[in-house]
Amino acid sequence: CSTTDDFLLRFIRASKYDVKECHKLVQEYFRAKLEDPDSYGLKLPVEFLSTYSRLDLGYVIDNYDVFGRRIAVVKLGDLDPYKEVWSDIVGAILCSCEALSLERDVQDNGITAVLDCTNFSLKLMKWATPKKFRVIFRFLNVCMPMRFEAYHVVNAPLIFNTFYAAVRPFLNAEFLKKVFTFK
Repeated sequence: CSTTDDFLLRFIRASKYDVKECHKLVQEYFRAKLEDPDSYGLKLPVEFLSTYSRLDLGYVIDNYDVFGRRIAVVKLGDLDPYKEVWSDIVGAILCSCEALSLERDVQDNGITAVLDCTNFSLKLMKWATPKKFRVIFRFLNVCMPMRFEAYHVVNAPLIFNTFYAAVRPFLNAEFLKKVFTFK
């Protein structure tokens, strides 16, 4: 585990300088890595570069939103669950978020995520098992040293509405307040 100031400051700033929240975040971060090494166990970043670029999973926009937050666009609609390995996709996204969480403005202001659902299909819904769903929302809510302040869902086909209606009861109220859908 790194003990550099840069590594540890991510947790302090993501917790808005609340010592108890920071301690809890650090605990959850390492608990996730211990309990689910397949999803959270990081390989070398270079191992994920080819996955991330080959699948075109997303990018960070140079501009900021009106609240001074970085904007990350995530594109999952073209994923083919029959050709991809879940842990490689999670690892690639986790690795990019780890790198993004090192930026001072992200630490201070959080991030806005734009989920582009173009080509979202039934095969992706079948891939989203309860375990995978828990991994994703644990990552977004409790163990990443980065505040996701808003989730904007764009280009969502009708099938996405069915998926969202099915998972919505399992999401906490705080998370739901951050989700905005657009057609």
